[in-house]
Amino acid sequence: MATNSKFYTVVMRYATDSDEPCSPPPHIMERIAMAASAMHAEGFALDVVYGEMDGNLFNQIEKELN
Repeated sequence: MATNSKFYTVVMRYATDSDEPCSPPPHIMERIAMAASAMHAEGFALDVVYGEMDGNLFNQIEKELN
């Protein structure tokens, strides 16, 4: 695969009503895993990566996707 290949990317940020970062509830992770499994069953490769990033990186990704 070429290193300059582009992939359709979905980035999700979990937050509450405030702008303060918080940990997502466990059921959200389970639902994302179930969605990924269902997509794989239909022939789509959906890779899920969990982690944390700061708001600046999220904003940069948002700009690049638009």
